[in-house]
Amino acid sequence: MTNKVYQIFALDETGGLSIDPGIDSDRLLDILWDESLSYYRPPIPFDFLTRLRTKNSTHESAIDYIATKATLGFSPAPTNPLYMPPPLDIRSPDFQTFKDLDEKVAKERVSQKYLIEYKRKMRKFYKFLHPNDMYAIILDRRIYGNAFVEVVRNVFRQVVQLRHIHARTIRRTKEGYCQVINGIIKKRFTLDELIHIKKYAPESSIYGLPHYLAGIINLYLNTEAKSLRYRWYKNNAHLGGILLTNNPVKDIDKKTGISKKEEEFKEEVRGSKGLGSGKMMVINMRGDDKIKKVEDQVAYIKVGGDISEDDFSASIKMTKEDILTMHRIYPEVMGIPSGQKAPQNIDKLRRMTFEDVIHPEQEMCSIAINTFLDEESHIDFLAAA
Repeated sequence: MTNKVYQIFALDETGGLSIDPGIDSDRLLDILWDESLSYYRPPIPFDFLTRLRTKNSTHESAIDYIATKATLGFSPAPTNPLYMPPPLDIRSPDFQTFKDLDEKVAKERVSQKYLIEYKRKMRKFYKFLHPNDMYAIILDRRIYGNAFVEVVRNVFRQVVQLRHIHARTIRRTKEGYCQVINGIIKKRFTLDELIHIKKYAPESSIYGLPHYLAGIINLYLNTEAKSLRYRWYKNNAHLGGILLTNNPVKDIDKKTGISKKEEEFKEEVRGSKGLGSGKMMVINMRGDDKIKKVEDQVAYIKVGGDISEDDFSASIKMTKEDILTMHRIYPEVMGIPSGQKAPQNIDKLRRMTFEDVIHPEQEMCSIAINTFLDEESHIDFLAAA
């Protein structure tokens, strides 16, 4: 039953992820439950998703970009005593956007005193939940579809700190959660000691699932196309052709069966190879002296196709676009050329990315966390990242 867990999801013939047809969906949780370990296994191994993150540069960049941008707006909520509007920087080009503020308020927010007080409160707030932890929380949710936050309370049961716990190590139990490291349960959590922020998936009510499952085949195809092109160039992966000769040889060593003349010819062929050229197999049939014509003694059999026949660039471009689509992000906002001739309005694309992807991610995290907190401790994100 334990091994069957890892076959709940499988790559089908089209390259998409599908549920094993032999599994009764009504008994899915029973299959996920591992009696020997006393916790539910995730439908897709977290180790697999961890390795998948670095499988493709576009995939990794998109995940990191969204997590980084979402974290930039992290701050206390207006109901939090530590909340202060950010100081205004008169050197910033955005300063003109605040020209409608009351003159007294504007002067206060550019003062050195205001800046010092703002930094003091933010340092105190970051002791409660550090931006690095917030970044890791959002990153985990993008990678695994699950993020976990440890709730630290004092003796009066008041929440005094929130800490990120690596989602890769957390498993759900019937009573709460546990942290598993190297197959050993290191720590257990009750339901009120850990905040589970998951991306809902109808296939599993215990764990969430990441948003990019349908595009996993594109990650592999893109990576393999690049790898094949690299191996082709480095001359370590393909046989360009076979040089077939039928020259008589008379200096064959009776003990070893090696001909000095053939060895010299082999070294000449090997020395003629340049960087990036294809491999070639040389076979001498050791014919007789009756064959006089050179064309009857030498033949070249082409094995490998021309690199132009296998359009690596087209495969890489197509899969790259699919990868960006599954993350719902435009390449221009990450500084990646799109290849389009018409110039794009970068500011418009950034606003659309913020509204469609980054802001919903911030909302899901802040709502889940604030549910565990009093209003005085609520977190929030600025209106723009």
